[in-house]
Amino acid sequence: MPKTHLTDLLCKTARAPGAKGRVVLWDKTLPNFGLRLNTAGRKSWVVITGEKRALKTFGAYPDVTLAAAREQARELLSAPPTTAITCKEAVDLFLAACGQKNRPRTISEYKRHLERHFIPKLGKRPLASIETNELAKLIDGLIRTPAEQNHAHTIAAIFFKWAERRTYVNVSPMSRLQLPSKLTTRERILNSEELKAVWLATEPYSTHNAIVRLCILTGQRRGEIGSLKWEYFSSGLCTLPGKTTKNHRTHVFPILPMAQAVIDQIPNTGAFLFQGRDDKGKSWQGWAKGKRALDEASGVKDFTLHDLRRTASSQLAALKVQPHIIERILNHSTGTISGIAAIYNRHSYLDEMREALQTYETHLATFLNRE
Repeated sequence: MPKTHLTDLLCKTARAPGAKGRVVLWDKTLPNFGLRLNTAGRKSWVVITGEKRALKTFGAYPDVTLAAAREQARELLSAPPTTAITCKEAVDLFLAACGQKNRPRTISEYKRHLERHFIPKLGKRPLASIETNELAKLIDGLIRTPAEQNHAHTIAAIFFKWAERRTYVNVSPMSRLQLPSKLTTRERILNSEELKAVWLATEPYSTHNAIVRLCILTGQRRGEIGSLKWEYFSSGLCTLPGKTTKNHRTHVFPILPMAQAVIDQIPNTGAFLFQGRDDKGKSWQGWAKGKRALDEASGVKDFTLHDLRRTASSQLAALKVQPHIIERILNHSTGTISGIAAIYNRHSYLDEMREALQTYETHLATFLNRE
């Protein structure tokens, strides 16, 4: 159903098409509210409500102005639907539905944010009774962690929009809330001394330490390293299937000696290199505790594991590795090879990637072993 921004001028000038029948101009500002036009020139306000998505007429234009109609529509749409479902029950259904189209890592993030920030306070409440100001208060409570706050806001908006489509709520209570924080793109790159400190802090072996070392050595995303499976490795190569990568493309990259030495230390106890602590069907998830220990041991401040990826890219560039080879190593979606060239250029660049990573490992070994 096409939508538009209803304005006083549009409501005044809009006319139904010449063919018999009716047309509704649905409002982008307020979901499920619109102006119905017929060929006789009459105009009336409508909303869609209830489990069966019934069309309800509640006034004629211009007797009822746009502003008054919007206010009345909000009242009609805010009436609790007959479906009595709790927030926790709806979240469970939402996560199950996501399993049909989203990657496991995405579902895990949805689950983490909803269960950490919303379920403790709202889980037992009827979903339709939850109001905008309650959600705003919970999200405002995350102001000290802007990235977490933005993620919680975005995931709550996705969840309640799904609930609206399922008619568990008439209108998403998140629809009026704006993204709380404007985040700037990080530019943090660790210098050689910081990188050495982080590397030395990853002794002795632990799951988190092994993940950090592989992030440093391969330049891959932390989530992709954390969810590695033994079956991805063969003949000195690691093949990440498209369902696990950010851009949904299969990614193949070489494993060089320093990276292989890290992998050789990892005990094979299940499908994943880094098994979950309790559930052998899931990968390891102890990121926060591991990062706190790493920060304390290394003394390096204000960095994320993703900054190690940016650092690897910068180090490779400093070693005169060609930009398109760096992009291949990092599995970037865009860059020097894009558009039609990206479609027809099927050269894997494995030899060039292997040479670049060997140069990079040699460089790392030199300054990591320097007194």
